[in-house]
Formats: sequence, structure tokens, C-alpha cells
Amino acid sequence: MVSLLRSKYLFPVIFILFLLPVLSSCGNRKEILVVHDKYRNLIGGSVLPEGRKFKIRAFFSGCRIVNISTDKSVKTEEITGLINENTCSVILSPWNSRNAGKIFSAAAGKDLLFILTGVSSELPEDAETVYILPDRSEALRRIGVISARYADYNQEKGNVVCIYRGSSETELKEIEILKKSFYEKSENPELLILENVSFIPVNSDLTEEIKENIKEASLLILLGGKHDFEAMELTENSDIPVFSEVMQVPDKWKNRIIGFIDNNTAVPEALLLKIIKTQSPQPVYYYNVNFVKGDAYNKAFR
Repeated sequence: MVSLLRSKYLFPVIFILFLLPVLSSCGNRKEILVVHDKYRNLIGGSVLPEGRKFKIRAFFSGCRIVNISTDKSVKTEEITGLINENTCSVILSPWNSRNAGKIFSAAAGKDLLFILTGVSSELPEDAETVYILPDRSEALRRIGVISARYADYNQEKGNVVCIYRGSSETELKEIEILKKSFYEKSENPELLILENVSFIPVNSDLTEEIKENIKEASLLILLGGKHDFEAMELTENSDIPVFSEVMQVPDKWKNRIIGFIDNNTAVPEALLLKIIKTQSPQPVYYYNVNFVKGDAYNKAFR
């Protein structure tokens, strides 16, 4: 009976002792301003965590989360108006990261850590900045392996055609990962045709040569930004399967998608909290982007 009573009261006592340091710091708790954007929410959820779970984890890390969701109608002053003496960090969604300079200028003089996600954005040298960037390497490696299998099974149907942007070092590195994984797994590496569309203006059509290659392909890998939609339209009346970096495609195309690169993969909560708690964080962190199977995945390998 004594041991039972001990166990009955022991755990509540331990729990209270555990909470005491947390509760005692509530008055001067650090605040993290998380700036979401409504555009991301419309196309499949925020890249930044915004749920109760993240708030609780931040609470036990000694922080309080303040969320704001923005669009073009939200003025910079509305964002910076939420920054006070307790604010230690400002985390910006990819869309807001592009406008980080305006937010930094409006908050000048405040000791803040700016955490920019999704894209690199030039900030003044005196800004304490951390970048969290998506790493698509694993997703592209998987696409290369699956494409190689498909090419070998269907070599009589034509080439595997990949259109891609190659205007930056990151984009060129990504295409090398895809190419290497395809070459390593395929018995017919010559079937992979790579078309760099970065020289074509965004509002211009693909060249006639690239169009012909696309129409005669047995499989498409679309990493060409806006030109991906042109490639899909060119092959709209065919059953050519596709790997896409765009998850939100019209319903009429969905039955052709083998897999997606999920560019909406959320930044891991643990990574954000680790950066915030670190005294001297690294300038750049990366997180893995997911590969998601599409409607045509099983059909492609029957």
C-alpha cells in the first residue's frame, strides 16, 4: 500500500518539478515571429510549421510562436509591428524571403536572427541571417533510377527526354545527380536526352527541335519551370508518362504522372528549433525534399 501511494504521488511531483523552470520563464519568454504566405497554403500547405505541435515544442524550448500569414495586401509595417523587445528570430516563408530586405530595413536596429527558407535573398552584411534551403538530390536520384528501369523495359518506344533549367550552380548539380543515377542503372544510357531550356525566355515557346524530341519521347522528366506546362500540352493527346516538379496539375494530366518532386515539403520543426537554440548557427542548412508517387506509378511497371 505504501509503495502504491508513493507511485501515485511521485509522478505528479516529478512532472511539477519538470515544469517549474519552464513556468518561471514565462514572463520573459523569447518570441519567434513566423511569417507564412497565403499562396503556399493555397497549393498544398505551408512550408513552415504552424500547428499546435510546433507551438508546444517551442514552448518547452523557452520560446513563444507568433504567426502571421501574408499576401500582397499586407504591408511591411504590419509584419514589423509584431516585432518587440522579446522577439529573437524572424522566420520567413519562401515567398516572404524574397522580400526579406524590406523587412530587415524596417526592423533596423533590433538584434534579430533572420531565418530565410526556400530561396537565397541578399541582405545587408550586418544582418544575422541563416538560410534553410530544400535539397532535391534524393528525389532526383530516385527519378533517375526509376527512369532507367522504364527506359530499359520500353526502349523500342523512344527516348527519355528531360527538360531542365541550368542557369544556376544548384540546377546544374541537380541534373548531374539525375544523369549519374540514370547512367548507373540503365543498360541503355544513350536513351536519356537532356534539354537545357534556361536560354529560352519564360514567355517564349520551346524550340521546334525540343518540341519534336518531347513528342517522340517514351518518358518525360519535367524540370523546366513554366516550360513544363508547354511540354504537357504538346503531349496532351498521348499517354506519355511524366515525372514532374509541379504537384498541382490539371486532373486531365494526373493519370500520366509517375511521380512528383514535392517542393512543398515542410521544413522540419526540429531543424528550426535547433537553429533558434544554437548560439552560433551555420549560415546554411538543408532539408530533404520528398518524392511522391503519382497515379501512373503502378501502371508504368505492370
